[in-house]
Amino acid sequence: MQALSLFFAVFIFIKLISVKNQDNADAIIELGRNATIAGNMLVYHHAILDYAVTHPAATGEVRNTVLKLPAWFNYDPKIKNFISNGKSYVYCINPEPGLIVDLFIKSHGSLLTGIKYRGGLYNTFSGILSIYLPEVIPDNSVVYAGGG
Repeated sequence: MQALSLFFAVFIFIKLISVKNQDNADAIIELGRNATIAGNMLVYHHAILDYAVTHPAATGEVRNTVLKLPAWFNYDPKIKNFISNGKSYVYCINPEPGLIVDLFIKSHGSLLTGIKYRGGLYNTFSGILSIYLPEVIPDNSVVYAGGG
């Protein structure tokens, strides 16, 4: 009986360690995924900003085929764009937790990064609800707004 109890104790201990290791692996994978999406948003932001500047009358979503994206760019369908009144917006729908941190860092602390909240761009680091965003951008999307 004592041997059986010891066996179950060791089994439970090993199981707890493997679950903890899996949680750590999942967290590392999520960090990598967020860094990749944030990097893609930054590349996409530059391409859509360039398009908005060279096509001042443009309005709406711009097809990727007309953007000057690098050949190595791997498009993620969660990343969208929109141009309105000469302003460009890149946003990620259904973002992973923590994406805003990576985007904020990769954008060198741009106050034009944030989350769409109540129709505006809420910068989680400054606590400022700054510009209003087009209605086409869903609430809770991570957004990188730009000029034009």
